[in-house]
Amino acid sequence: MFDLYKDSVGFAVLGTDNRQKYLGELLLARGYPIIAPSEAECLICPIYPCPDVDILNQFSKVKLIFAGCISQTFFAAARSRGIICYDYLSDENFLNQNAIATAEATIAEAILRYPGNLTGSHCLVIGYGHCGKALVTMLKHFSCKITVCDNNEAARDSAATQVNAVISPGQLSFVLPQMSCIFNTAPALVLNKSLLSMISKDSCILDIASAPGGIDYSSMASLSCTAHLLPGLPGKYAPKASAEIMLELILHRIGDFYDIGK
Repeated sequence: MFDLYKDSVGFAVLGTDNRQKYLGELLLARGYPIIAPSEAECLICPIYPCPDVDILNQFSKVKLIFAGCISQTFFAAARSRGIICYDYLSDENFLNQNAIATAEATIAEAILRYPGNLTGSHCLVIGYGHCGKALVTMLKHFSCKITVCDNNEAARDSAATQVNAVISPGQLSFVLPQMSCIFNTAPALVLNKSLLSMISKDSCILDIASAPGGIDYSSMASLSCTAHLLPGLPGKYAPKASAEIMLELILHRIGDFYDIGK
């Protein structure tokens, strides 16, 4: 267990995200020291955004870095300095747990922003990855009529057993006019100006994909519908639960590191 190393490793928690605040509190409650970044062996960065390479030059004692969305450039720069990096978003258990928090928050946003009842509404979920699957599971509890759009045939086949209809991106124009709530989870442009023009002004469009999202926001000013880019929802709606998920991953991985290093 990593408890063996409480006295030998100092953590520094970077960032102002609420998840980071709770993460620091959870570490202290477990007896792990929080120290200045300049003295820490382990830097705990936020999930977003990708850490800047400059931090590798600022903190000379660091041996481990936990972060999200780590670029290959950052990985290479860290490796050249003998620093090991762990990306939260490469851990399957973390992705599944984080998707639940994201889906819950997305449902809350939909209820707040959609002028009708979410229950029984026609919903489109674009992308059937971790977040898309969690979102579908929760929308079913509201008796929503769900359509899933994905460009991957295997993903569509998987979704077909769970929802009312599945489509490919090329079929979006046939369903968009009927949709009450549209949830995009795909981290690439999906809804261009032409497709957005087919959406009712009262529809709720929520984009929970990584920035810059999957919607042509530059065209929104000339259209009647409105889309909302909502990054970092778990940190806003469930920061403590999200921090607990991060802590589980961190303690597991750092324990592996010190076992290997013995």
